[in-house]
Amino acid sequence: MTTISGPARVIDGDTVVVAGTTVRLKGVDAAELGTERGENARRVMVALVTGSLTCRLTGEKTYSREVGYCTTVNGTDINRAIIAQGAALACPRYDTRYLSFEQEAALAAQPRSSYCVKR
Repeated sequence: MTTISGPARVIDGDTVVVAGTTVRLKGVDAAELGTERGENARRVMVALVTGSLTCRLTGEKTYSREVGYCTTVNGTDINRAIIAQGAALACPRYDTRYLSFEQEAALAAQPRSSYCVKR
């Protein structure tokens, strides 16, 4: 895995830009912008990302975005944190490690995206 670090900015609930590289958070299923849940996911992510991030890139790409796991300078796993705070769901088709942090209320309010369902 390649690691990148640097200033970060939030695109939406599951996408950030770190040191100029767009990163899709692996194992995270956030609602799309333009929906109430999507806007809330973005707000939660903005509160989590208050400076620089370090991201371990998996080598995968989706829609021209690198895929990875990101942490804040104090070690907070933002993939896990947005799910644990109920602002996004886990995406078990691609990574099951965050399922145990999923909030029942979030799952009831937002169906899991079809691309995240294990086949």
